[in-house]
Amino acid sequence: MGSAAGAAAGAAAVGAAAGAAPGAAAGAAAVLRALLLLGALRSAPALSLLQDPPTTYEGPPGSYFGFSLDFHTARSGSSVLVGAPRANTSQPGVAQPGAVFLCPWPPSGTRCDPVPMDTAGDLELRTYKSHQWLGASVTSWQGRLACAPLQHWNALDGQHEAFRTPTGACFVAAPGGTRLGCWVGDAG
Repeated sequence: MGSAAGAAAGAAAVGAAAGAAPGAAAGAAAVLRALLLLGALRSAPALSLLQDPPTTYEGPPGSYFGFSLDFHTARSGSSVLVGAPRANTSQPGVAQPGAVFLCPWPPSGTRCDPVPMDTAGDLELRTYKSHQWLGASVTSWQGRLACAPLQHWNALDGQHEAFRTPTGACFVAAPGGTRLGCWVGDAG
């Protein structure tokens, strides 16, 4: 018999011997099992979030450093990914594109390193409207909306062209029929 089952049986026997109702003995056994489980979990390895004193990481002023974060585990150990959606980077001609930082955990200092993710700067795009399926989705809501789920955009880099990326587009027209704008994104 396992230690939790044996302890539960012992708790039931003690409850019965003391004249407790059978339901009370079962309740006591359940509480004892929960305590034993918590004791077993306490010895399990875990990521300790409680640090004394608390850990403070600092990012670039005005960058919204800490707007988002998550723990990251790799072969080299654990770290914290920190988002800074208004950070400036070295992208040419791009203002406040945002950045992601990797901070050590457990803290071995408060230095966080930028993670190179989007370093290309602005791209020139070409729109392909042939076979875009404008009208594949329509609705009437505070005007008229029609979507073209197969519209493609393509990034140009000098003489080279990336593969066509289906992004779709939606067009909004006011009640008088005037075109107001275009939403580009997942139109499907």
